[in-house]
Amino acid sequence: MPVPIADFTERKFGIAGTISAITRLSPGLLRLEVTCPQPKRKPWQPGHEIEFRVGERAFRHYSVMDYTPAPAPAPAPDADGGAGGGVMTVLVHLHGDAPGTRWLLGRAVGDEVAVLGPGHALDRGPGGRRLLLGDTSTISTFAAMLTADGVGPAGDHDAPAATSAAVAGNVRYLGAVEVAEADAAAAAELLPGIDVVVAQEAPGEALAGWLGKAVAETGGDLADRAHLIGHAGTIQSLRTTLRATTTLDRRAIVTKPYWATGKVGL
Repeated sequence: MPVPIADFTERKFGIAGTISAITRLSPGLLRLEVTCPQPKRKPWQPGHEIEFRVGERAFRHYSVMDYTPAPAPAPAPDADGGAGGGVMTVLVHLHGDAPGTRWLLGRAVGDEVAVLGPGHALDRGPGGRRLLLGDTSTISTFAAMLTADGVGPAGDHDAPAATSAAVAGNVRYLGAVEVAEADAAAAAELLPGIDVVVAQEAPGEALAGWLGKAVAETGGDLADRAHLIGHAGTIQSLRTTLRATTTLDRRAIVTKPYWATGKVGL
């Protein structure tokens, strides 16, 4: 993106915020808290897509994990901030030498940032039994879904024997995220009731193993709705498996790629 267009985009659509906390949860997971006001157009909600400018020409997408109303500084005169400030929590996957990772590791508490958004939230749709399959890049989105439904740890709750589950009201979540071993403990704390599997050599290999066992134990009646998010190739493979081995209708399988092998961002 040309620098003048990036400047205009940030100025026109950014909401002024201040970094209030940075917490390194594990080698690959960083929790960023930004004090910023509510947008005039649409209030922040868990799961909303946002963007940060991470370089002169680059923006990167992230998901709002939570937003807690609280007093916030007044926005700049040209910002799109409305009344009712608060603290936005974003969970970030630190990955190699990617532009977003370099930018985040260079931030400090007190830094001013522009938050672009809110964009679309994930379409959860109908379904009382929801299957979540993803990786480290999807933890913030999945945590937002659980938060929005008030989900907490819930034992097995009729989930397959090899899995755990989380229940809130009439909604049951089960599933797995594939993460590096060093990030597994932090991921488990962030996603109550969702299994954490350690990533193998190939992306999606551990998730495929988890899904195969879950399908075998349920006879294919695993969920009424599935959310496949994260690595593009893994999503395609898992979707094919779900179509072939479960009772899920193709319209009940929601997919959203966040990254692809060999590509810098999507």
